[in-house]
This record gives sequence, C-alpha cells and structure tokens, in this order.
Amino acid sequence: MHVALIPDGNRRWAKEHGAPALEGHRRGAEAMHTTVEHLVAREIKYLTVWGFSTDNWRRSGSEVNNLFQLLAAWIEKDTLWVHRQGVCRNINYRRDIGEFWQTPSETLKGNGDCEDTSILLTSLIRAGGTPNCYVVLGNLEGYGHSWCQLDGQILETTYTSARPVPDPQAYCPYVCFNSQEVLELWPGALDDVFSLRRDETAKLNLIAEAVQCMSL
Repeated sequence: MHVALIPDGNRRWAKEHGAPALEGHRRGAEAMHTTVEHLVAREIKYLTVWGFSTDNWRRSGSEVNNLFQLLAAWIEKDTLWVHRQGVCRNINYRRDIGEFWQTPSETLKGNGDCEDTSILLTSLIRAGGTPNCYVVLGNLEGYGHSWCQLDGQILETTYTSARPVPDPQAYCPYVCFNSQEVLELWPGALDDVFSLRRDETAKLNLIAEAVQCMSL
C-alpha cells in the first residue's frame, strides 16, 4: 500500500493558538513523526509527503528559511530513528553508486550532491504547470554532473535560487529525466554517465567561477 499525505493548516493552528507560524510548523513536524510511527506499525511500505509547493516560495524569506531549518533539524534528530524502523533502508546510493540522491545538499549539511537541487527545482517547476522541464545527467569539464533544463535552457541551482549558465556549451547532456520519462541521448548513455569522474569540490569550484563571471 502507498499512502500520500498533503499536510495543511500549520499556520492556521498557530494563529488560533496565538503562536508564531514556526511553532505551528514544529507541531506539524511532530504530528508527522507520530504518523510515520503509525504507518510503520501497520507495515505500510510507501509514504509520499507533499511538504513544499511552488506557492510556498511566495511566503516571506524568513518563513521559507525557517521551514528548511526545521527540515534540517528533523533529519538530524530522526534519521537514526527512521533507519532503526526500517524506513528508507532500500535507498543507499552511497553504497551502490557512491552518491546521495536525497533532499538539497544544504539541508543535509553537505551530504548530498548536485542531483538533489536539480531534482528539487525540476519537481517544483513541473508542479507549477510547466511540464517541459528535466533533470539532466551529463558531463561538465570531464566530471559527472547534474543540472536542470527548462525549455532547452540550462539552470544551475541551489535550494534557494537558480540561474542560467554563461557557458552552456560546456555542458554535455547524457540522460534527461523527470517523473514521466527517462531519455537516454544514445544507447548506453546512462552507463556512460556513471563512468565519469566524481569530484563535488571541483564541480562546485567550476560553478562558482561561472557565477562570478556572470556578476562581473
């Protein structure tokens, strides 16, 4: 069985109880912990939680930041607990591939990879009603890399911002995918992309140089 949840009402609860919005979000996180406990006890195998929508970006910068800080605190506090309960044991890309494909790297304090933010941005754009958006796996200066492609435009992204790149010719796509399809640009491209070098520090330096050039 697969259970999908759309949490709602944290801010309304806070307003009704004369508390700040962040306290409502904290209570919502506690309720989600309790919900996971019940689902584990009932041997529900799959849970999808709609935690952040494109509309949420319209909230104040401080509230958006608080939401991600709350997520980071929840991950830090509950990761050991969820693994003991068997949650996410089937996901171990670091063991199998040498990488994490999880939530944004910033939220996981550096344990994630570029795929994290590319997948997040692509999901948000598609959820906002723009279907022609893909996560791309490919080659950047000889390194395996991931970026977002919207109507053919390359976007580099963190979890708080995204921008076009000044040197799109340096990006060589191998595989494009989203929630609807996976497109190999040639037979065996997916195998080829995983044979590329991996060096997150080198890639971040390359991206930082590109961003600096754009600001000059």
